[in-house]
Amino acid sequence: MCIRDRYQRRVRGPQTASMSAEQQPPASPPEDNEPTRAVADVGFMPQTPEENLRAAIMLKEEGNGYFKAGNLKDATTCYKHMNLYLRHLDSSGGDKMGGMGKMMGGDERDASKKLTTEQQEQVKALLVAMNNNLSMIYIKLTKYKHAVNACNETLKRDAENPKALFNRAKAHTLSGNCLLYTSPSPRDS
Repeated sequence: MCIRDRYQRRVRGPQTASMSAEQQPPASPPEDNEPTRAVADVGFMPQTPEENLRAAIMLKEEGNGYFKAGNLKDATTCYKHMNLYLRHLDSSGGDKMGGMGKMMGGDERDASKKLTTEQQEQVKALLVAMNNNLSMIYIKLTKYKHAVNACNETLKRDAENPKALFNRAKAHTLSGNCLLYTSPSPRDS
């Protein structure tokens, strides 16, 4: 069973997963008594870099809403799911596996090589925002080492990012490692 069939089975039920697109009944509109969609569920399976970017933006907005409401657990889930949609598009080396393209047969299948300059900047901005937001959550949860790691990920992409520098210093100070934050290198931890 392919991913698309599993997704249709989950969304529409097992009886419609094997039907062709013409045979399937239209999706019913949500009723008031139906539960809301799951946290970090974008509602579709991204297939292209543009869809991955759209999914990441949706998750960022959802995570920001949870963060503002004080729901740090669901905000963290949204931001971590953003990484799933963006890591193979990151050409700056953020994906330790080298991108899905390398796993699947080389540079011609590497999605990060096919992005426009504008899309590359958008991926970078989303990753910076995601890691900055995660660092603030980790500080609130007193997970200072995780906060420092998230800040270091931001500083790999933007060495002068003021939020990352501030949050890293704050995490070091709150954890008792006051001397470590004086170095601007993203490699200290």
